[in-house]
Amino acid sequence: MSQPPRPPYQPQQQPPQNVTWGQQQPAQPAPQYAPQYQQPTGPPLLPAPPRKRRRWPIAVGAIAAALIVAGAIGGSGDDDQAADKPAPKAPAYKVINEDTSGKQGRADLVMPKTTPKQAESAIRDYAKRIDGPRAFEIATVRSRDAKVIVCRGEWRADDEAAQIYGGKAGLAVTCPDPKPL
Repeated sequence: MSQPPRPPYQPQQQPPQNVTWGQQQPAQPAPQYAPQYQQPTGPPLLPAPPRKRRRWPIAVGAIAAALIVAGAIGGSGDDDQAADKPAPKAPAYKVINEDTSGKQGRADLVMPKTTPKQAESAIRDYAKRIDGPRAFEIATVRSRDAKVIVCRGEWRADDEAAQIYGGKAGLAVTCPDPKPL
């Protein structure tokens, strides 16, 4: 039982391809053409319907454009009437404590039995004729010795004056009257 000595290194040999291990199966002939697949039975297949396009962005844009055009053309119709009417007349007021010297000015307007709307109208009227100071404070009161201010207005000549003295350019009116008539 002795075997001949093996050389120190020998690569393993592959078994021949025609040798089968285990059960033998009958050999199948190689296909000579591509296999045919079974066709589905039933109605012929139709191509998928095209994807629905979203048309709502177009509709929204068209509506917005129509509204803008209608607003520009039609307007409210009040423009003709407003051009024909003169500006409302400011209520009567008396100027007291007026100081227009320097770059800042101040004035109090006395208006007995006034409402905040009338007081604001008077402030706007007075502000139209300010000449000289770059910042002005206007207050409306009901009497000379009144402690309650009906409306207060701050007027700034331009953006530079607004930056220096605070507030915004133009006229800003507030009405802190606790008891309007």
